[in-house]
Amino acid sequence: MIERRRPLAPAAFFVYLSGSPHGRILRALNSRCTNQSMLTILLLLALHAPEDSVLKARYIAVEGTNLEYAQGAIERAELLHHPLPHLQWLILADDTPASLQSKLNDAVDPKHGSFVVECATEEEEKAVRSGKITMQR
Repeated sequence: MIERRRPLAPAAFFVYLSGSPHGRILRALNSRCTNQSMLTILLLLALHAPEDSVLKARYIAVEGTNLEYAQGAIERAELLHHPLPHLQWLILADDTPASLQSKLNDAVDPKHGSFVVECATEEEEKAVRSGKITMQR
């Protein structure tokens, strides 16, 4: 029968074996996973993590409504964005266009308007990734 006891050191755990002719035998099994190797693993995972998408949101306002209503919806969603002319925004998000469009439209009253979200152009995406276009929250 194997019983596990609380480890005394973070890099090792101890196993007590019963049933041996010498009674209980204490074996320390040292883990070879040090803090440095854990950090290396985490960095490798971060490098291979999926990138955020650069999306373009366009707001279609109902005539006679406040145009600032759309900017408020984007800010309330706490999205990294860059305003463009004509009620458009570039948005950096870990989301699909359809999902982000749904989220933004849930944040606005249909009596004021609605959002249409699509993928940004290749030039816009390059400008965001290179830092030429800066994003704000």
